[in-house]
Amino acid sequence: MPSFVRFAAGASGGVSAIIRNTMRQLQTADRLRTRMTSVNQIFFTGGPQPGESEAGLVAQWPGVSGGVVCLLAVVWVASRWPG
Repeated sequence: MPSFVRFAAGASGGVSAIIRNTMRQLQTADRLRTRMTSVNQIFFTGGPQPGESEAGLVAQWPGVSGGVVCLLAVVWVASRWPG
């Protein structure tokens, strides 16, 4: 992947995170802001890491289209836990 594409993806991810965090801070009552930030750090920062590692490992499998396997896994999880 060309480096400018990676740069653009990283920059847009950073801008998206800033916008999301700003919206959370503005919409949360002052008395709950620190609690909201704590919950955000626990679930949104630490939570997705195991899934990202697993998806990365599956996508790297030689001889198997990792993207197809990842999509099948997403469909399976969505059908198993629709909520």
